[in-house]
Amino acid sequence: MLRKSPAFLAIVACGAFAVAQETQTQQQQNQRQQTQQNQQQQERTPANRLDDARPGQAQERQQREAGFRGTSDQQLESLIADCLILGNQEELALLKFAQQHTQNEQVKQFVQKAIQDHEKAVASLQKFGSRENANVELRASADDAATSDRAVATREVRRIGPDGKALDDDDAARDATLDRPQAPATAARNADAARQAQIAAADRTQTGAEGDIGRQMYQIQREAAQHCLAMIQKELGEEQGEKFDKAFLGQQVGMHIGMLAKLKAVEGHVSGELAQVVQQAQQTTKQHKEQAKQLMEQVAHGGDDAGRQPARPGAARETRTPVQPGESNRADSNRETPNRETPNRDAN
Repeated sequence: MLRKSPAFLAIVACGAFAVAQETQTQQQQNQRQQTQQNQQQQERTPANRLDDARPGQAQERQQREAGFRGTSDQQLESLIADCLILGNQEELALLKFAQQHTQNEQVKQFVQKAIQDHEKAVASLQKFGSRENANVELRASADDAATSDRAVATREVRRIGPDGKALDDDDAARDATLDRPQAPATAARNADAARQAQIAAADRTQTGAEGDIGRQMYQIQREAAQHCLAMIQKELGEEQGEKFDKAFLGQQVGMHIGMLAKLKAVEGHVSGELAQVVQQAQQTTKQHKEQAKQLMEQVAHGGDDAGRQPARPGAARETRTPVQPGESNRADSNRETPNRETPNRDAN
């Protein structure tokens, strides 16, 4: 019964994750392109050409760029781990909800095994996620969660200065005056110091900006997961018995299709041990999806008897074929009848 199952909500959540992931990647690419353009512009100045002629300057620049890329990749992997933990926590909340409502023994066994697998997945991902999001749990109350998450998601985005700290209005005004052109003699004298300061500031600013964007995207994902959880629980709560089981299992199929799509999307953006965790998660998710499909078919075909103990052998009432008239004496008719001698009477 997929009509009332919220499998569609799982598809929507999957789409939201994909959009968020694509937005995050595009923003990082734009920032890297801007950094390269700024560096190319600086390389055209005489001061930078002299700098490159100094021993070790080119190697130092390459190391700095490699370090920035490494920091950016770590932030992306941390965001991916946080989002995957969030998906597992959403699934755990739904499984525990179903555990309290289903009466089907086979469904209960499926739920219990799935809870164990998802808890194991969360433990494997926590080492890669951010510290503040490692132990997040979705609440059953949608109103409280929506209020809390909306306050974080809609917070004012502060400007970040060259030192990596937030700027107030006075700081912004001072920065505007510093951006004015300097006299040629002053610019030449301070070219080296200014270039080094700009590069260091750009690294800190971009690192801080990417981290702030990642936190915002995670909060959006968390709020979406909370709303999805509340809507699914509302839909499932309207059903009972066999209808509940079919709706829940249909939702599980859709939910795990969405999770497979997420895992497929992120596998090209992770490496090392996290890549192995993602690969293992794909295998477990496929197993859950297939088990939910098979169990849903059993519930649909078996009706209310699915999950119950089978009848004992010989418990069915014995039936007898009705005896046709005359059949009961057929054996007697086949037996030989003894000849009876008729006494002879004297005619005389």
